[in-house]
Amino acid sequence: MEFLVAIAGMLVLILILKILQVSAKIISKVFINSISGIIGIFVFNLIASFFGYNINLNFLNSLIVGVFGLAGIIFIILFNI
Repeated sequence: MEFLVAIAGMLVLILILKILQVSAKIISKVFINSISGIIGIFVFNLIASFFGYNINLNFLNSLIVGVFGLAGIIFIILFNI
């Protein structure tokens, strides 16, 4: 009986580790996309500053651009007009 309980405990531990690993991947992907969003907004602001336009650089905007890419930048531009 103790052997079965030990095996069940190990299976539960493996399951928890798998769940945390997936969550860590999702969190890291959102973080990397946010960083790429910050870079995208920064590059856009460098180019758009010649025309007098600027996007605020904050976490929400970088997350939108990081998730949606170029469509996110277009969305933020249309939303700010």
